Amino acid sequence: MVRCKICNNSSLFISKYPGVCLDCIKTKTDKALKVAFEAHKKSRLVYSPEFIN
Repeated sequence: MVRCKICNNSSLFISKYPGVCLDCIKTKTDKALKVAFEAHKKSRLVYSPEFIN
């Protein structure tokens, strides 16, 4: 099971990346977007390191 990076709840329905539960996506959108963008940035670093600041 994966833990939400915002509220720390664990569930089988939270994906490893971005690692945010549906409740946090719906209610804490700003925090959830920051976590999602960081996960995206890390995943893209392998393919295009020159575009990551």
